[in-house]
Amino acid sequence: MQRCEACRTLVGKPSSVAPHPDLSETGSEIAGTALHPVKRCDRYRCTVCGSRLHRNTFDGDPGGVWSAEVSR
Repeated sequence: MQRCEACRTLVGKPSSVAPHPDLSETGSEIAGTALHPVKRCDRYRCTVCGSRLHRNTFDGDPGGVWSAEVSR
């Protein structure tokens, strides 16, 4: 799968950068316990190229940046 230019540009940018208009939020990843949940990222899918991107919190991996889900 080839990422569109908008997705390629976003990967590695700080999480404070807004998602591009073709990204659709698909959920969040939360870890920890019920008493202390830790939000790790918001997940997005591009409606143009199909890429799955993560808007990582500082507790994410990598922390505080946009990352692309690795295809398997």
